[in-house]
Amino acid sequence: MKEALKHIAVIACLLPLLFLNIKSTHDWGDDFAQYLIEAKNILEHKPLGQTQFIENPNFILGPNCYPPGFPLIIALTSGITHFNVANLNVLISFFLLFIGYFSFILLCKWFHFLPALVFSLIIVYNPIMLNLKNEVLSDYPFTAILLLFFIIYLFENKNKPHYIVLGFIMALAVNTRYVGWILVLSVLAEVAFKLFIKYYHQKKLDKPYLMNKLYVIGSFLAFHLLFYMIFPQKIIYYNNPVVVPFFERLSINANYNYAELKYFFSCYDEGFLNYIISYGIVFTALVGMLIFIFKPDSLKPTILLFFFLGYVLSILIHQYSDTGIRLIIPIITIVLFFAAYALMIFLSHVPYKEYIAFCFGLIVLFCYKQNSSIILKSVNEIPGPYSTEAKLAFDFISKNTNRTDVILFSKPRALAYFTDRPTTINTERSSPKLLNEELIKFKPSYVMICKEI
Repeated sequence: MKEALKHIAVIACLLPLLFLNIKSTHDWGDDFAQYLIEAKNILEHKPLGQTQFIENPNFILGPNCYPPGFPLIIALTSGITHFNVANLNVLISFFLLFIGYFSFILLCKWFHFLPALVFSLIIVYNPIMLNLKNEVLSDYPFTAILLLFFIIYLFENKNKPHYIVLGFIMALAVNTRYVGWILVLSVLAEVAFKLFIKYYHQKKLDKPYLMNKLYVIGSFLAFHLLFYMIFPQKIIYYNNPVVVPFFERLSINANYNYAELKYFFSCYDEGFLNYIISYGIVFTALVGMLIFIFKPDSLKPTILLFFFLGYVLSILIHQYSDTGIRLIIPIITIVLFFAAYALMIFLSHVPYKEYIAFCFGLIVLFCYKQNSSIILKSVNEIPGPYSTEAKLAFDFISKNTNRTDVILFSKPRALAYFTDRPTTINTERSSPKLLNEELIKFKPSYVMICKEI
């Protein structure tokens, strides 16, 4: 009963997320439109990547097609959301709620109730996270799926349905964002590590452990193949046309994402307390990770370390260095796990250490107050494809152009979604020669210009 009350209290703290900062508009970042087009293709039994967007290899917007996981979630909930942007905001809010709840379960397995609760609230009530709720993107679903995998994976259970569920969740993670392959590699790395340790100490192979993990991997491969059979697609992630040398890229990405991680906890506020908190959390997490690595403990969740290291490596070699906080979101819970790990060791001989950790968390939440209030008071009308002017323009295009007319526009996927017209994009700041070559190649019937973009 006591445990149930704790979980009810956590859910009560997270429920406001479903109602905060819900907007009926969306900005001009048109990744969301590609997800919605693919979701409609699933509902209409069309090929996943069958969109009206004509790719321009000189200008990379992203992959030619997104993995089917998130579009499938949108399609399955379409009876409730009806592709309405405010309802989609609520759908994303549910995933933010799941991130908070799953973070709590994960943290509570190793730490006290109060630190686990407040650290979970630090994640989901961060102003940046509240603001990103308005984006119809796969970041929150992927992070929620990832945390659910860790919870079930670390749950002591050795029956076959447990392994089948793990395989399905892993396949769903990979098919929501392909960086989910890091999760697969992390499981393999942990299995190899634990088999080596067991063999080193006992001079024998732990066959039952190996067989259990093979069930998980086998289940994953079966479900991953099933995803591909149901949603066959050839997803191409294009190279960045402006790729800096490898080691320079490592340095740029390390500095950029380190700054983003600090900004996450300071909320881009330069106040003294925010400054102390952001550096304090990042430094404590780094110390916690080092202690985690070197402190002997057979029960510690090494899968978190393997995933964290693999994921950070993927960020460092990423070709694009201007992604904001989005790449950091899936590991925020692990960062706070390492911070809590170090904090509890530092306070191990201090009475009421869980209350001290809880108070530290409350200070972080206090620092969110100003930026959170700005976000929550922001107006509903965002200049974007759902604005009144944009709707009028899209209606005009639909009524006064032919279905085969190609339109050149800086946000082609949004235009394709709202008008069902073939669209393309030209290279930004292109030379007259290159622009002329693109015009000859794509032969657009119209050019659309939006000064707000």
